[in-house]
Amino acid sequence: MADKLKDNITKLENANLMLKQDLIEKEKQERLRKQLIANISHEFKTPLTIISGYSQLMLTEAKNEEDRKNLELMINESERLSDLVHEFLELSKLESGNIVLKKETININEIILKEIDKLKVDIEDKKIKIETNFSDDGMIEVDQKQITRVIENLLTNAVKFVKGKNLIKISTYTKDNYFYYEVFNTGNKIKKEDMENIFNSYYKDKSARNKKGTGLGLTIVKAIVDLHEGKCEVENVKDGVKFIIIIPKDS
Repeated sequence: MADKLKDNITKLENANLMLKQDLIEKEKQERLRKQLIANISHEFKTPLTIISGYSQLMLTEAKNEEDRKNLELMINESERLSDLVHEFLELSKLESGNIVLKKETININEIILKEIDKLKVDIEDKKIKIETNFSDDGMIEVDQKQITRVIENLLTNAVKFVKGKNLIKISTYTKDNYFYYEVFNTGNKIKKEDMENIFNSYYKDKSARNKKGTGLGLTIVKAIVDLHEGKCEVENVKDGVKFIIIIPKDS
């Protein structure tokens, strides 16, 4: 009986050791993958800048409509790739753990209003109705530059995918010493299997989302919120989708 128990304990210990080694190897591979992406992205920057620059120069000298269309396509695609490279590099920095947050006390409600104003043209063009419900206390200690990116990304996302009643609701409130930033938009709901991956790198819901953008925006949002020791959530609600950012007031 004692020998059998000892044998079972040994097997469990060996299995636990193998599991730890497997996790260590996976973490190592993930670090190498991220480093590879960062290196490739860095190497792409200069060639893409050159391609875009020469294409724009050639566009000014194009003699016929077909040449102009081809050059405009080259410029648009090189700019799209440049945006993707920039996002990859930014995400790499955020996930490296080397980013030091420059925290200061800000009024997040004021920043939200400024970001809404920046989207005024798109909002008016799509005839979107904006509703806001702000906390009386919008003061929070965060890295303003990084949190502004979070606010901007979720608002842009909502403007991009709003449908139906064309309504976007933005709310902020405090609960249990946590600050909540919520963005709701009417439109298509997100499939359950897609919702589980929506904050993962280069995720796109092909059934509901078009080909514009880099696909890294929500991943960057999560990386920034993680640095603030917060949480990102998404819910299907009546008539649409709601994204929720939760950050400790004293993060």
